[in-house]
Amino acid sequence: MASATRVEEGSRIACGSDAPPNVATAPVDNVQVGGRTANVLTSGLKAGLMGVYEVQIQLSSALATNPNTQLYMAQNVFTSNIVTIPVVAATP
Repeated sequence: MASATRVEEGSRIACGSDAPPNVATAPVDNVQVGGRTANVLTSGLKAGLMGVYEVQIQLSSALATNPNTQLYMAQNVFTSNIVTIPVVAATP
């Protein structure tokens, strides 16, 4: 069993070190891809990188093939820029 290091509010993480598992993540409330809601699997600090968050999502199987599918995410009252990603529809 791995042990967790407790980080108190206001304390700092050493440069270059991974974030401890109890550091608050930035919960992503909503991800829209091609006008459909994506399922947020995880969101949090990316190990080994400073100030970089990783969000893993599961796309709707109803999305059509589109090389310029729009994606944006929302967190609290903040909305990201719209980016485009290529999507290839799942084959039955």
